[in-house]
Amino acid sequence: MTSYLFLPILLIDILCLVLKKYFNSSLIDRFISIYILLIFFLVVSIIATDIGFYLEFNSRINYIIFEYLDESLLMLKSVIFQFPYNLIFCSVIILFYFLKNQTKTLRLSMIYTTHNISAVKSLSTNLLLFIMLSVFIRGGFQDKPLHWSHANISNKPFYNQLTMNPVWTLGFTYFKSRNDNLIEKFKDINLINSIKIARDVIDTENSKFYDDRKPLLRTTDYGEIINKYNIVLIILEGFASQYVGAFGSDYNVTPEFDKLSKNGVLFSRMFSAGTRTNRGVAASVLSFPPIPKYNSIQKDNFSTNEFSSLANILKQRNYKNKFFSGSSLNYHNRYNFMSSNGFDNFWGQSNAPDTAFRTMWGVSDKLLLDTLLNSIKQETSPFFYTALTISNHPPYNVPKNNLIDYSNIKIKSNRLKAFKYSDWAIANFIDKCDEAGITKNTIFVIVGDHGFPNLKKEYKHFDLTKYHVPLLILSPNLGPGTNNKIASQTDIVPTILSLLGGKFLHHSWGKNLFSKNKSNNFAIMVPAGSNNLMAMIDEKNLLVHDFINGSISYSIKWKKPMISLSIDTLKYDTNKFNFLFAYMKASTNCLLNNQCGISYEN
Repeated sequence: MTSYLFLPILLIDILCLVLKKYFNSSLIDRFISIYILLIFFLVVSIIATDIGFYLEFNSRINYIIFEYLDESLLMLKSVIFQFPYNLIFCSVIILFYFLKNQTKTLRLSMIYTTHNISAVKSLSTNLLLFIMLSVFIRGGFQDKPLHWSHANISNKPFYNQLTMNPVWTLGFTYFKSRNDNLIEKFKDINLINSIKIARDVIDTENSKFYDDRKPLLRTTDYGEIINKYNIVLIILEGFASQYVGAFGSDYNVTPEFDKLSKNGVLFSRMFSAGTRTNRGVAASVLSFPPIPKYNSIQKDNFSTNEFSSLANILKQRNYKNKFFSGSSLNYHNRYNFMSSNGFDNFWGQSNAPDTAFRTMWGVSDKLLLDTLLNSIKQETSPFFYTALTISNHPPYNVPKNNLIDYSNIKIKSNRLKAFKYSDWAIANFIDKCDEAGITKNTIFVIVGDHGFPNLKKEYKHFDLTKYHVPLLILSPNLGPGTNNKIASQTDIVPTILSLLGGKFLHHSWGKNLFSKNKSNNFAIMVPAGSNNLMAMIDEKNLLVHDFINGSISYSIKWKKPMISLSIDTLKYDTNKFNFLFAYMKASTNCLLNNQCGISYEN
């Protein structure tokens, strides 16, 4: 990629050689000196930022950084926190000073450094440099230019990431995102068949479908009993299953969640829609699947689309809807997106007292959940409240709390300390709700937004632990137990509807997790910051499709503890991949044509 940046210098040299008498040597030298300094600053800045970016996103620097431009200062602070930049900063200053002095003494324009050389030799030198740069740009003499698919050289993702050029990766993903053609991805898939397949596998018991333009728009009858339960959905930042004791983890950071899980239904095989919070929130609240595209639907031109959100659905039963966030409501267009999808009232970090404990990302989970509790106590109508926590997020700073014992954490780190703090905060909230009698008439849904990379084993194509999150439902009409059904965050909405009972008109892309239908045991995942990967997991297989490198299947053997997976390469399963493509074709077509929801009258 850097070779592209040096092409203008070479073209100027050639131009100067041909039209020598028309150019001022001092101006040309000055221009080239400044240009080289700018290139140096740009390249070194990208490489330096790439280190912290990888530690934060587990990926080389890519398009994600442009998606967060309106929160650039916040993102910069977060990335800098992940890596000690003091030494790098000093080194860059020294190198910059050295290079600046060198550009003053060197005659950088080839035509002037070689003014005593014949024009033929000068032209030959420039042409040789042009050929060399062309080879560097292509990445060699092979048939096709270098592509990031060439980085798959190992079964260790870290090694594959290491081979990538951060400047090239940033540039490539940016220009690809400008032409993120969703239609092209599924152009060979028949839409009518896709709709039929999607309907067959989604929860069709007691459901009536309506319009092929809105393929999963349906009325579902969940029974005659209508429960006016309140709904509290809590989306926990970074609450990954691999740290949860109830799933066999020995990190000792979730003692309170482990106790809570014995009072409700714990879903052991829940998988997040993506690897970033925005996809987890959208899937949990809208019941719309992740799409293999660079941008999040919360920020791009689809953010104003109509969706069948749980807030909109419950308004038909006169529920009041409110969204709480420990971070800024303006972050990632959250306020505008949620307000257009049924939420009428909001609380964010800007509403917190000036004296409140804060990190660069927001306020503590305790303050957020205490505020949520106080708001619940004032409600007289049925309500649907959603809360998004932030404490378990870099920089992992939490307020001092003498009620939490951090001494027995297996590995001493700020991340695990923040994890345990978040664990305590959620249990403290539930205990207070219980004391106030709120739990008698309220369904609590607690889910992680996304996981983290596997701490013990790396997978070449797809790391399931990045998506494996806990889901716990505490409900007055549910006894305790463990549900081993393959679950997705898109399943949360129809599952809540089933607990409320009665008939609902909705356009959910998930399934009722309490359904006895075994044919719809699946979850679909798409990593953030990429438009070339999607995956589906079912009881026996993990299917990974790469739009660049093709498809691969794995057989899965579930072991105890539940987070331990044995993955072996399997033969390509045409039927299962056909379903994955059909489901994604139908949902993508809905998104492109703004047919994801239904208009609800207030």
